[in-house]
Formats: sequence, structure tokens, C-alpha cells
Amino acid sequence: MNVEELRDILVEGESQSCAVCLKEAKRSWTNSNGLENSLCALGKADGETSYGWDSYVELGEKPHPDLATVSLSHYPYNDSVVYRCDDCDGTLIIYLETGGYGARYQARWIRSNLQFKP
Repeated sequence: MNVEELRDILVEGESQSCAVCLKEAKRSWTNSNGLENSLCALGKADGETSYGWDSYVELGEKPHPDLATVSLSHYPYNDSVVYRCDDCDGTLIIYLETGGYGARYQARWIRSNLQFKP
């Protein structure tokens, strides 16, 4: 799924919370709490290229705040899957984090008001 396809599936004016996916707690990258097992997978994120483990940090931007740019060519988006919550129509991106203390899935709620880069 490229950046245009991702933008096309985002719902304008969607609810700001959901009892099923708890998207309000996933504005920035955080533990998925098993959502990868209960949400509908729409496809793998597909950037124009892959910058491996490099995060998108244009103009000194940090990759993890809640308004960070969504760059499908950069880590962690370049190895992630796009999911949809059937209850609220929210779109979340989930990837497997393998660094640190052990493997765990991380999720971020993708909203239409974010900046997007291929």
C-alpha cells in the first residue's frame, strides 16, 4: 500500500476514540496489545524506496511524537502492515520491533491530519 492508497482509506472526521482498538492511546508508536491478531490487515506499507533502519528526521523532526510525519520509506513504516478497525474505521500501522528487551508489536493510529511522505 503506497502513500496515496493509504491517504485514500483514511476517514475524514472519524471518532477520536474507540473501545475496540483504543486508537486514542496510539497517536504515537506504542505497544499494540495484540491488535495485529484482531484487526483486519489491509496490506503491507510500500514506500518508494527503503532507507533501512533510518528514521525520517527532516528538519530535526523526531520519529515518535504524535504528529510525526508518516514516511513509508523510513523505519519503522518500511516494515509495517496497515490495519483497519471494523468498529470505528480507524487505520493503524503495526510493525514488529525486534530491538531492546525482546520482540513486540508496535502500533500507531494514522489520521488524515498527519503529514505523509512516500
